Amino acid sequence: MHASQTAPIRLKAGCKINYGLAITGRRPDGYHLLDSIFIPLDEPADELLVWRQEEPAIKVRCAEEGVDEEDNTLVRAWRKFRDATGLAIGLRVELRKGIPWGAGLGGGSSDAACLLRLLQTLAEGRVDEAALLAIAARVGADVPFFLQDAPMRVTGIGDVLEPVRLELPGRELVLVTPKLAVSTPWAYQTWDKLCGQDAGSGGNEKALTKSGAEDKDSSLSGSRGLTARNDLEMAVFPSYPEIAEAKDRLLSLGAAVASMSGSGSSVFGLFQDSAGAERACEALSAVWPVRRMRICTGM
Repeated sequence: MHASQTAPIRLKAGCKINYGLAITGRRPDGYHLLDSIFIPLDEPADELLVWRQEEPAIKVRCAEEGVDEEDNTLVRAWRKFRDATGLAIGLRVELRKGIPWGAGLGGGSSDAACLLRLLQTLAEGRVDEAALLAIAARVGADVPFFLQDAPMRVTGIGDVLEPVRLELPGRELVLVTPKLAVSTPWAYQTWDKLCGQDAGSGGNEKALTKSGAEDKDSSLSGSRGLTARNDLEMAVFPSYPEIAEAKDRLLSLGAAVASMSGSGSSVFGLFQDSAGAERACEALSAVWPVRRMRICTGM
Protein backbone atom coordinates (compact mmCIF):
# COMPACT_ATOMS: atom_id res chain seq x y z
CA MET A 1 0.00 0.00 0.00
CA HIS A 2 2.71 2.46 0.97
CA ALA A 3 4.61 1.92 -2.28
CA SER A 4 2.04 4.13 -4.03
CA GLN A 5 2.00 6.81 -1.32
CA THR A 6 2.16 10.24 -2.92
CA ALA A 7 1.05 12.60 -0.13
CA PRO A 8 3.60 12.80 2.69
CA ILE A 9 2.91 12.43 6.38
CA ARG A 10 3.47 15.92 7.77
CA LEU A 11 4.95 16.24 11.26
CA LYS A 12 5.71 19.33 13.31
CA ALA A 13 8.62 19.32 15.75
CA GLY A 14 8.57 22.16 18.29
CA CYS A 15 11.42 23.30 20.48
CA LYS A 16 12.24 24.16 24.10
CA ILE A 17 13.87 26.79 26.25
CA ASN A 18 15.94 26.18 29.36
CA TYR A 19 14.60 28.07 32.34
CA GLY A 20 17.91 28.05 34.15
CA LEU A 21 20.85 25.74 33.64
CA ALA A 22 23.10 24.77 36.54
CA ILE A 23 26.11 22.57 35.86
CA THR A 24 26.37 20.39 38.95
CA GLY A 25 29.26 18.11 38.01
CA ARG A 26 30.96 16.06 35.36
CA ARG A 27 31.06 12.30 34.95
CA PRO A 28 34.26 10.32 34.23
CA ASP A 29 33.05 9.83 30.64
CA GLY A 30 32.99 13.61 30.13
CA TYR A 31 29.23 14.15 30.22
CA HIS A 32 28.13 17.11 32.34
CA LEU A 33 25.52 16.78 35.07
CA LEU A 34 22.77 19.38 34.86
CA ASP A 35 19.84 20.84 36.71
CA SER A 36 17.46 22.68 34.39
CA ILE A 37 13.84 23.30 33.57
CA PHE A 38 12.82 22.52 30.00
CA ILE A 39 9.73 24.39 28.79
CA PRO A 40 8.24 23.25 25.46
CA LEU A 41 7.42 25.80 22.77
CA ASP A 42 5.29 25.34 19.66
CA GLU A 43 7.38 27.85 17.72
CA PRO A 44 9.84 28.02 16.11
CA ALA A 45 9.35 24.55 14.69
CA ASP A 46 10.79 22.15 12.13
CA GLU A 47 8.60 20.33 9.63
CA LEU A 48 9.14 16.71 8.65
CA LEU A 49 7.61 15.39 5.43
CA VAL A 50 7.70 11.59 5.54
CA TRP A 51 7.02 9.00 2.84
CA ARG A 52 7.03 5.21 3.28
CA GLN A 53 9.41 3.31 1.03
CA GLU A 54 10.01 -0.37 0.28
CA GLU A 55 13.73 -0.25 1.06
CA PRO A 56 14.23 -1.02 4.78
CA ALA A 57 16.28 2.13 5.40
CA ILE A 58 15.91 5.84 6.00
CA LYS A 59 16.87 8.58 3.56
CA VAL A 60 16.98 12.16 4.79
CA ARG A 61 17.06 15.29 2.67
CA CYS A 62 17.48 18.79 4.03
CA ALA A 63 18.30 22.02 2.22
CA GLU A 64 19.66 23.66 5.38
CA GLU A 65 23.38 24.26 5.27
CA GLY A 66 25.27 22.35 7.95
CA VAL A 67 22.89 19.37 8.19
CA ASP A 68 24.68 16.10 7.39
CA GLU A 69 22.13 14.05 5.48
CA GLU A 70 23.95 10.81 6.23
CA ASP A 71 24.57 11.32 9.96
CA ASN A 72 21.97 13.28 11.90
CA THR A 73 19.53 12.76 14.76
CA LEU A 74 16.82 11.43 12.42
CA VAL A 75 19.13 8.73 11.06
CA ARG A 76 20.34 7.85 14.56
CA ALA A 77 16.77 7.68 15.90
CA TRP A 78 15.72 5.36 13.06
CA ARG A 79 18.72 3.07 13.64
CA LYS A 80 18.22 2.92 17.41
CA PHE A 81 14.55 2.06 16.87
CA ARG A 82 15.47 -0.67 14.38
CA ASP A 83 18.15 -2.11 16.65
CA ALA A 84 15.86 -2.18 19.69
CA THR A 85 12.75 -3.55 17.97
CA GLY A 86 13.95 -5.42 14.90
CA LEU A 87 11.56 -3.28 12.82
CA ALA A 88 13.21 -1.69 9.79
CA ILE A 89 10.41 0.57 8.57
CA GLY A 90 11.48 2.16 5.30
CA LEU A 91 11.15 5.95 5.32
CA ARG A 92 12.10 8.89 3.15
CA VAL A 93 12.21 12.18 5.05
CA GLU A 94 12.44 15.78 3.94
CA LEU A 95 13.44 18.00 6.85
CA ARG A 96 12.45 21.66 6.61
CA LYS A 97 14.26 23.62 9.28
CA GLY A 98 12.46 26.36 11.17
CA ILE A 99 14.42 26.00 14.40
CA PRO A 100 17.78 27.74 13.99
CA TRP A 101 20.80 25.47 14.30
CA GLY A 102 23.05 26.25 17.27
CA ALA A 103 20.32 28.23 19.03
CA GLY A 104 20.03 26.19 22.24
CA LEU A 105 16.44 25.23 21.42
CA GLY A 106 16.88 21.48 20.98
CA GLY A 107 15.86 21.25 17.34
CA GLY A 108 17.78 18.06 16.53
CA SER A 109 16.47 16.28 19.61
CA SER A 110 12.93 17.39 18.83
CA ASP A 111 13.20 16.07 15.28
CA ALA A 112 14.40 12.69 16.59
CA ALA A 113 11.53 12.45 19.09
CA CYS A 114 9.02 13.34 16.39
CA LEU A 115 10.30 10.56 14.16
CA LEU A 116 10.32 8.03 17.01
CA ARG A 117 6.69 8.83 17.76
CA LEU A 118 5.82 8.19 14.12
CA LEU A 119 7.74 4.89 14.13
CA GLN A 120 5.84 3.85 17.25
CA THR A 121 2.58 4.55 15.43
CA LEU A 122 3.68 2.65 12.32
CA ALA A 123 4.71 -0.28 14.54
CA GLU A 124 1.00 -0.69 15.36
CA GLY A 125 1.16 -1.41 19.07
CA ARG A 126 4.38 -3.40 19.15
CA VAL A 127 6.35 -0.68 20.99
CA ASP A 128 5.01 0.63 24.30
CA GLU A 129 5.80 4.00 25.89
CA ALA A 130 8.48 2.70 28.25
CA ALA A 131 10.32 1.04 25.38
CA LEU A 132 10.07 4.20 23.27
CA LEU A 133 11.51 6.35 26.08
CA ALA A 134 14.40 3.90 26.47
CA ILE A 135 15.14 4.13 22.76
CA ALA A 136 14.94 7.93 22.89
CA ALA A 137 17.53 8.05 25.69
CA ARG A 138 19.94 6.11 23.50
CA VAL A 139 19.58 8.68 20.73
CA GLY A 140 20.38 11.68 22.94
CA ALA A 141 19.92 12.96 26.47
CA ASP A 142 17.30 15.58 25.50
CA VAL A 143 15.24 13.34 23.24
CA PRO A 144 13.00 11.76 25.95
CA PHE A 145 11.84 15.24 26.98
CA PHE A 146 10.41 15.88 23.54
CA LEU A 147 8.18 12.82 23.90
CA GLN A 148 6.46 14.72 26.71
CA ASP A 149 4.20 17.73 26.34
CA ALA A 150 4.82 19.67 29.53
CA PRO A 151 7.55 21.51 31.44
CA MET A 152 10.01 19.14 33.08
CA ARG A 153 12.76 19.44 35.62
CA VAL A 154 15.76 17.80 33.99
CA THR A 155 18.70 16.39 35.93
CA GLY A 156 21.44 13.82 35.39
CA ILE A 157 22.94 14.35 31.94
CA GLY A 158 19.53 15.56 30.83
CA ASP A 159 17.94 12.12 30.98
CA VAL A 160 16.13 12.28 34.34
CA LEU A 161 12.73 13.94 33.96
CA GLU A 162 10.33 15.14 36.64
CA PRO A 163 7.06 16.98 35.91
CA VAL A 164 6.98 20.43 37.46
CA ARG A 165 4.47 23.24 37.71
CA LEU A 166 6.08 26.64 37.49
CA GLU A 167 5.06 29.89 39.09
CA LEU A 168 6.89 32.14 36.69
CA PRO A 169 7.35 35.91 37.02
CA GLY A 170 5.54 36.25 33.71
CA ARG A 171 3.97 34.06 31.05
CA GLU A 172 4.42 36.38 28.08
CA LEU A 173 7.55 35.09 26.39
CA VAL A 174 9.70 37.05 23.97
CA LEU A 175 12.23 34.84 22.20
CA VAL A 176 15.19 36.49 20.46
CA THR A 177 17.20 34.34 18.04
CA PRO A 178 20.35 36.15 16.88
CA LYS A 179 21.66 34.76 13.61
CA LEU A 180 24.54 33.03 15.33
CA ALA A 181 25.28 29.35 15.88
CA VAL A 182 26.95 28.32 19.13
CA SER A 183 28.54 24.88 19.34
CA THR A 184 27.30 23.06 22.43
CA PRO A 185 30.54 21.04 22.91
CA TRP A 186 32.54 24.27 22.61
CA ALA A 187 30.38 26.00 25.23
CA TYR A 188 30.85 23.22 27.77
CA GLN A 189 34.57 22.92 27.05
CA THR A 190 34.97 26.66 27.56
CA TRP A 191 33.05 26.47 30.83
CA ASP A 192 35.34 23.62 31.96
CA LYS A 193 38.42 25.75 31.28
CA LEU A 194 36.98 28.74 33.13
CA CYS A 195 35.97 26.66 36.14
CA GLY A 196 38.96 24.33 36.19
CA GLN A 197 36.81 21.23 35.71
CA ASP A 198 38.36 17.85 34.97
CA ALA A 199 36.56 14.70 33.88
CA GLY A 200 35.25 12.94 36.96
CA SER A 201 35.37 16.00 39.19
CA GLY A 202 32.49 16.66 41.49
CA GLY A 203 31.67 19.94 39.84
CA ASN A 204 30.44 23.01 41.64
CA GLU A 205 27.73 21.01 43.41
CA LYS A 206 25.02 23.55 42.93
CA ALA A 207 21.53 23.29 41.59
CA LEU A 208 18.72 25.56 40.55
CA THR A 209 17.36 25.67 44.08
CA LYS A 210 20.63 26.81 45.68
CA SER A 211 20.65 30.44 46.75
CA GLY A 212 23.36 32.91 45.94
CA ALA A 213 23.97 36.41 44.73
CA GLU A 214 20.90 37.04 42.59
CA ASP A 215 20.03 39.90 40.31
CA LYS A 216 17.09 40.66 38.07
CA ASP A 217 18.14 38.26 35.34
CA SER A 218 18.28 35.30 37.72
CA SER A 219 15.40 36.05 40.08
CA LEU A 220 14.09 33.15 42.09
CA SER A 221 10.57 32.22 41.15
CA GLY A 222 7.97 29.62 41.95
CA SER A 223 7.15 27.58 45.00
CA ARG A 224 10.27 25.43 44.52
CA GLY A 225 12.64 28.36 44.40
CA LEU A 226 13.81 27.82 40.86
CA THR A 227 16.23 30.25 39.29
CA ALA A 228 16.63 31.32 35.67
CA ARG A 229 20.41 31.63 35.95
CA ASN A 230 22.33 29.89 33.14
CA ASP A 231 25.89 28.88 34.03
CA LEU A 232 26.94 28.72 30.39
CA GLU A 233 26.49 32.47 29.94
CA MET A 234 29.90 33.06 31.52
CA ALA A 235 31.44 30.86 28.83
CA VAL A 236 29.44 32.11 25.84
CA PHE A 237 29.02 35.85 26.37
CA PRO A 238 32.70 36.89 26.06
CA SER A 239 32.96 35.28 22.62
CA TYR A 240 29.43 36.23 21.51
CA PRO A 241 28.73 39.73 22.89
CA GLU A 242 25.66 40.05 20.66
CA ILE A 243 23.93 37.37 22.75
CA ALA A 244 24.74 39.27 25.94
CA GLU A 245 23.42 42.42 24.30
CA ALA A 246 20.12 40.72 23.47
CA LYS A 247 19.72 39.73 27.12
CA ASP A 248 20.53 43.25 28.33
CA ARG A 249 18.02 44.74 25.88
CA LEU A 250 15.25 42.44 27.10
CA LEU A 251 15.89 43.46 30.69
CA SER A 252 16.05 47.15 29.83
CA LEU A 253 12.71 46.81 28.03
CA GLY A 254 11.03 45.51 31.16
CA ALA A 255 11.47 41.74 31.21
CA ALA A 256 10.99 40.33 34.70
CA VAL A 257 13.56 37.65 33.82
CA ALA A 258 15.88 37.19 30.87
CA SER A 259 18.29 34.35 30.18
CA MET A 260 20.14 32.51 27.46
CA SER A 261 18.59 29.16 26.53
CA GLY A 262 20.88 26.16 26.75
CA SER A 263 24.26 26.89 25.19
CA GLY A 264 22.79 29.74 23.12
CA SER A 265 22.39 31.59 20.89
CA SER A 266 18.72 32.16 21.74
CA VAL A 267 17.71 34.45 24.59
CA PHE A 268 14.27 34.73 26.15
CA GLY A 269 12.57 37.30 28.32
CA LEU A 270 9.44 36.82 30.44
CA PHE A 271 7.03 39.73 30.71
CA GLN A 272 4.10 40.16 33.07
CA ASP A 273 1.72 41.50 30.45
CA SER A 274 1.15 41.28 26.72
CA ALA A 275 1.55 45.02 26.19
CA GLY A 276 5.08 44.97 27.60
CA ALA A 277 5.97 41.93 25.52
CA GLU A 278 4.62 43.58 22.38
CA ARG A 279 6.64 46.75 23.01
CA ALA A 280 9.77 44.67 23.41
CA CYS A 281 9.07 42.83 20.15
CA GLU A 282 8.63 46.08 18.29
CA ALA A 283 11.88 47.46 19.67
CA LEU A 284 13.96 44.32 19.05
CA SER A 285 12.58 43.12 15.72
CA ALA A 286 14.59 45.73 13.84
CA VAL A 287 17.77 44.03 15.06
CA TRP A 288 17.02 40.32 15.53
CA PRO A 289 14.40 37.71 14.65
CA VAL A 290 11.85 37.85 17.48
CA ARG A 291 8.80 35.78 18.47
CA ARG A 292 6.19 36.40 21.14
CA MET A 293 3.97 33.77 22.71
CA ARG A 294 2.22 32.83 25.93
CA ILE A 295 3.72 29.77 27.61
CA CYS A 296 2.14 26.91 29.53
CA THR A 297 3.34 26.29 33.10
CA GLY A 298 2.42 22.59 33.14
CA MET A 299 0.65 20.04 35.32
